[in-house]
Amino acid sequence: MDHVLRRGSGNGIQAIVVYPMNALANSQNEELSKFLLKGYPEGKSPVRFARYTGQEKGPEREAIRSNPPDILLTNYMMLELLLTRSEDRELVRAAEGLRFLVLDELHTYRGRQGADIALLIRRCRIAFGSPDMICIGTSATMASGGTVLDQKRGVAAVAQNLFGAEVLPSQVIGETLERATPEYDFTNPDVVEKLRGTIGNDEEPPTAYDAFQTAPLSAWIESTFGVQSEPESAWLVRQAPRRLRGDNSAAQDLAAIAGTDPDQTEQVLKKYLLRGSALRASASSRFPIFAFRLHQFLAIQSGRRLSRTQYVTSNSQSLCPSPASQRSRFSHSRFAGIAEPHITA
Repeated sequence: MDHVLRRGSGNGIQAIVVYPMNALANSQNEELSKFLLKGYPEGKSPVRFARYTGQEKGPEREAIRSNPPDILLTNYMMLELLLTRSEDRELVRAAEGLRFLVLDELHTYRGRQGADIALLIRRCRIAFGSPDMICIGTSATMASGGTVLDQKRGVAAVAQNLFGAEVLPSQVIGETLERATPEYDFTNPDVVEKLRGTIGNDEEPPTAYDAFQTAPLSAWIESTFGVQSEPESAWLVRQAPRRLRGDNSAAQDLAAIAGTDPDQTEQVLKKYLLRGSALRASASSRFPIFAFRLHQFLAIQSGRRLSRTQYVTSNSQSLCPSPASQRSRFSHSRFAGIAEPHITA
């Protein structure tokens, strides 16, 4: 956006954003519309963009070819076709000297598909006459093991192979985390006494944001489930998942610190987690004070045989599509729901 605004709109295609699925391109198209179309007179947007994925009909395609946008949203298959089809030569010419090639969901490009995309990127440099084209990859799941620096080195190595250009670890931009609660020393007797009082008295969590934010138990929860300081760099990183109850669980650890009953400790933790998942600094706040998520996993028997009374789906729903008087509830696995043959009213 900054590049287009500085250079000016209408100077050909200045950036191509590639998505692995049309659904992602459609979503981004809708988001860009919110910021670049709404509030501007028709045809007066400061940055022009267009989706070109194969979903567009003939007239819409011709309109894009005859008047190329500043930013083109597409998928890798359409980008491949764009380089080879004679009818798309105007788009190739419009992208001459392309400045940015952006690949979303970079982690999906692996194995044979990764090799195909790596070659496609190199062909783009040649076709667009852009040896200094800047390649950008975005992903939320490229690396998870080791220190932050280890992860950046791993991402840089993958990006360098894919883009065919030098990528340094310092060029890898990770997430920046901030604590929502203050840090406490949980070896301090005064802090421990406050924890013991909160749990022992089975106190209700504060309803006011400021009071909840400064509560020692809120800070302990964020430090246990949310973020931690990496020893090697002092950067804040996400905590590893923890069990809420049972052996080696968060409730057991907190009970040991505060000298309280583990069962009662668990109940108070649940109250604070529920309150923190809903409490926001203001009505316009995007996230609650506890933005991390808790997961509950339900298992079903594997290898079970399906009968005529069972219904399998990968969609998120609680009842199978049967008559209203005989609807079966689902037992859910991570990937599918299997309706059991018992009947609910």
